[in-house]
Amino acid sequence: MCACLRARASVRGTVGEAEALHAALRSALTGSFGRQRLQRFAAALSHPTLGEAARTLGTTQPCSTCGTSVLDFEVKNAASVLIVGRPKQFDPDAAVEHAMDVFWRKGYAGTTPQDLVDAIGIGKGSLYNAFGSKHALFEQALRRYRDSQAGALIEMLEESGPVKARLRKTLVFLAEMDLADPDRRGCMAVNTAAELAGTDPVATELVQRMFAQTEDAFRALIEEGQRSGEIAAERDPVALGSLLLNTVAGLRIMARVAESPDRLIRVIDATVDSL
Repeated sequence: MCACLRARASVRGTVGEAEALHAALRSALTGSFGRQRLQRFAAALSHPTLGEAARTLGTTQPCSTCGTSVLDFEVKNAASVLIVGRPKQFDPDAAVEHAMDVFWRKGYAGTTPQDLVDAIGIGKGSLYNAFGSKHALFEQALRRYRDSQAGALIEMLEESGPVKARLRKTLVFLAEMDLADPDRRGCMAVNTAAELAGTDPVATELVQRMFAQTEDAFRALIEEGQRSGEIAAERDPVALGSLLLNTVAGLRIMARVAESPDRLIRVIDATVDSL
């Protein structure tokens, strides 16, 4: 055995055919099971020799000095037992939903790749293959929050009935929802603004769009109230929309530490009465 081969075998794996197959199976079981990988895996199991099986899976490469096949990845435990089972089905939409829950609860910096792996139920390799990076998954989670949580707020504002009563109902609902949350997560958009604004342009832009969407919904509500006579026509609907957006952001921060709804309800009543 040449010196090159001995050196690589000592740090990268082994030249034994049995251990070569073990390493090949380990490689085959890493990451997602695409059709091509499954076909190669099945073909390897049918080969008459273990070394040929390893070469079929493409896990060996020839030494430039002697031409002998050498494993091109690390075998950490050649004695471990591999169990081949049916690959777990992966649902990207469910994965984003689970990731949203983790990011919402722990924040971006506080969420580790292992947290995401545990919540989604896939390996790290599959996680990065599916989403590219932690930040890319965070972006999708923010968009999911916008579509589900922020969208639900706008739907409540657009219900029928008197404008002020509808506004109060929506604000009370938000306060009660936050107080009932055992994790006191608050608003993911507000949390992201506090954590990442000025340091993360992509997240900042996503949050700005969410705020603008909510602000526009409040402005439309004010204009509806002006048409019905509930709100004075001389009031500036754009300014009032901004006021209501700021009120919601403050309420959701206060709810994270509030011991009772009393203060939140006082803020809500004063806000509605001021219109």
